[in-house]
Order: sequence, then structure tokens, then C-alpha cells
Amino acid sequence: LPPFADLFNHSVSAKSKHSFDAETRRLICRTSDSFKTGEESLFNYGAFPNSKLLRLYGFAVPNNPFDIVDLWAPIGKVAFLTLDPSISLISSTQPQAPFFKEKLKLLQQEGISNDGSFELVYGRLNERLLTALRVQRLEDITEFQKRDKGTGVINVRNEAIALESLIGGLQGMLEAYPSTLMEDLKLLKQKDTLTVRRQCILHLQISEKKILLNNLQLLQQKQSVLLQK
Repeated sequence: LPPFADLFNHSVSAKSKHSFDAETRRLICRTSDSFKTGEESLFNYGAFPNSKLLRLYGFAVPNNPFDIVDLWAPIGKVAFLTLDPSISLISSTQPQAPFFKEKLKLLQQEGISNDGSFELVYGRLNERLLTALRVQRLEDITEFQKRDKGTGVINVRNEAIALESLIGGLQGMLEAYPSTLMEDLKLLKQKDTLTVRRQCILHLQISEKKILLNNLQLLQQKQSVLLQK
């Protein structure tokens, strides 16, 4: 790292940018923020989720607007969802699922990798994930061509199965945590008794749980509308 550049602390709201001048061999940092004398100048490391900030820089920030939950949902011998890529890759290498090759081809046509992850965010569902699950649950490959191009829905039965599998998967992820969201929020209020590392872990877990709970709510709303048809 350039000398002193690594001393800037991160803020998601900092209006800053940097560039390297090859001619002078200098790192140039610019900001449009206003500062008072003696006030700390903050730097925006980038639109990074807490999982990346914690892994690369050793810290996490509260209420990070760029937080995500990575989720793997491959076609395999056992259909399941997981936060752990090492587990999901075992499944994706076993082509015993019905119409495995045909479904892989459909996913490729949609630009979806069977071995890749899907990002869950707060406030909206991942439509690529829903497409992947609809393909996974196909009982008749030809039905995919009849899907609604606007909503992506193939048919009511397929949609119900896809939604139920995702709802069950997200509920399972939440249950895998050793504590609930409310318990984490309560513990964070006692931050004076917590190490910085523990506070960072709590910020990460709280954000992940909020995203999972929000996606569950959106899926259940979608499921409720479907059941009325």
C-alpha cells in the first residue's frame, strides 16, 4: 500500500475517490466532503458488504447498505439451499437429478451457472434465483418454453414448489444461527462489554438475518398471491 493511504478509515457515505498518476507515480485522493479543522477525513473503500470488509480489512459497519447474503442452490442428488459453498459443490457434481443435463442447458441459456452463488439483498427478491429454482423443479422440460415472459412463472404448481423450497431453505438458514435477531440486537446494546471483533460479528449476523427475514416476508407475500389463483 502507498504510505499513509492505508491510514484512512472507511465510511459508506464518504464522497471520495482515488486514482494513480502514472507520470508522477502518486496516488491522488479527492473528496467533495466538507471538513472542520481537526476533523477526520474518511475514505470510501467501495460498495462492499460486511462479509468482505470483515474478511479483507478486519471490521464491519452497522447498517451497511451494501450487505448481501450469498446463497448456493445447485441441481444435484439432493435439492437444498446452503450458505456453505463447500457443501453445495458436492451436490452439484452428482448428476442424478431428473433431467439433469436438460436443466443445466436451460440454466445456461438463461446465463445462470449451476455452481455459482446468488446474492440476496434487502428489499427485493433475486429473480435469477427464482428462475433457477423453477428450472430445478420442472417435471416437464417443455413447460419452460410456455412460461410467462413477464413474471417468469411457468405454471402454478411449479411456482408453488419453487417458492416453498426457497422459503424452507431460508428458514433453515435462520435456524442454523446459534441466536435470533432479537437476541443479537439485545446483545449489541451491551457493546461496552464486547470486544471489537465480537461487535463486528454481530453487525454481520444482524444484517444477514434482516436480509433473510425480509426475503422470507417477500416470498410469503408472493406465495399468498399465488394461493388466491
